[in-house]
Amino acid sequence: MSRIAHGFTLVELMVIVAIMGILAAIAIPVYNGYVIRSRVTEGLLALSQCREIVSEIYQMSEASFTVGNNQWGCGENTTNTEYVSLVTTNADGVVTVTFRNLGDTGLDNKTVQMVPYRLNPRVPADITDSDRPYQIGEFVCEPGGPDPLENSHVPHTCR
Repeated sequence: MSRIAHGFTLVELMVIVAIMGILAAIAIPVYNGYVIRSRVTEGLLALSQCREIVSEIYQMSEASFTVGNNQWGCGENTTNTEYVSLVTTNADGVVTVTFRNLGDTGLDNKTVQMVPYRLNPRVPADITDSDRPYQIGEFVCEPGGPDPLENSHVPHTCR
């Protein structure tokens, strides 16, 4: 009589478990990085109100009009979302967002800045420019502020 074997041997099962462990060790950190970057992106989307207000003030105000730190009227010093603990602005309209709850407590209170750039010439906007009004062409996202978020945790558009 011959006996027909069904199933896997112990060695085959151990090889499968080892392969699964290696794949998990690679995949979990990559996944966590994607989660953090998506949360940072959500926080940056909360700045759309600030971008609009800063752009409008640069387009509509004369050179004699000045704005102080946190006086742009876009919700500075308030909590906006689950991942944003603070939004601040400087006199030139640079918007700094401070994050929280990104999934790693070491990333709490890290910051990213959105810097307004003139359309032509493409230089950072300056509230003291004598040739205002002018158009803001874009806001450049970059790690910055008092405690910048590392490049590996910001979206590719902010690097």
